[in-house]
Amino acid sequence: MGGGVIIDHGDGTNYPLIIRNSEPSASSDAQLVFQTDNGSVDFGKIGDNSSGNLDFGISAPIADLTLSDSSGETIRLTGGLVGIGTTAPGAKLHVNGESYFSGGSV
Repeated sequence: MGGGVIIDHGDGTNYPLIIRNSEPSASSDAQLVFQTDNGSVDFGKIGDNSSGNLDFGISAPIADLTLSDSSGETIRLTGGLVGIGTTAPGAKLHVNGESYFSGGSV
């Protein structure tokens, strides 16, 4: 990844913070990357890493990706499996607790 990063205070109304790649190429990616304190390991990324097609992603390259709220961990993605209400999903979709489906067959 070449170029630099511009951190802008935004327009004061709609976007309080803007982070963008300063490289003018359409194939440039812009990411917010979380690293270890010495910068040797990326442990989380948010942004476009798609070489021009503007997909947006959140990744955890060295561990599971988890989403949490005030009650704790709620969703875990690990090895292609999704766990809701479990930290160890055992199927493509593993739900621990009540679920509701509408408008189709399961």
